[in-house]
Amino acid sequence: YKPKFKLDYIGGSGGIGAQSGQLFGPAVGAQGGVDFLFSDILGNHQLYTGARLNGEIYDFGGTVAYLNKKNRFYWGSSLSHTPYRFGGIGYNGTTELQVGENQTFEAQEYLVQTQRLFEDKASVFLQLPFSTTKRFEVGSAFTRYGFRTDQYSLYTDNFGNPILQGDREKLASRPGINFFNINAALVGDNSYSGLTAPLQGYRYRIGIDQNFGD
Repeated sequence: YKPKFKLDYIGGSGGIGAQSGQLFGPAVGAQGGVDFLFSDILGNHQLYTGARLNGEIYDFGGTVAYLNKKNRFYWGSSLSHTPYRFGGIGYNGTTELQVGENQTFEAQEYLVQTQRLFEDKASVFLQLPFSTTKRFEVGSAFTRYGFRTDQYSLYTDNFGNPILQGDREKLASRPGINFFNINAALVGDNSYSGLTAPLQGYRYRIGIDQNFGD
């Protein structure tokens, strides 16, 4: 017997797609994701990896987690990178676009701004099972939040039809912030799951968390 990792499960929306359109100027995006679960024959060691892409390369996220259940004390750790994207569009008035050597075109300018919040997290945890339904656990985590803001100009005619998209520029963003967390909890779970939800039993979690940092 050699406890090597073997693939147990593949899930998620396996695959990647690309799209392009002219509604708000030329745009290319990609979407997709996949999850992998590995373990040894006895399940004493488990490794989970997941990856997601929704939009541009800056919107890539992933998670890696490891769980060791070989001894009475279970322990594990995880690393993750999660992007959150939001933004808006604002009217910037009328401008003249150069369409020839001596010819201009009146256009409406809109400023399109994309803001991203990046969550990078590392955590470790320890679990002590009392029975098949109860356990005590403690953990600690470090989380850093980073920020990025991009902006470009979108030009339309007087009827709102897009005619030109300006170059994208990176704007100054607020500096990153750091948080630390420590936690402890008593957890109970004797529920029986059906296809979509527990059918009977109970679940509870009694714990305390302390966050500090920026």
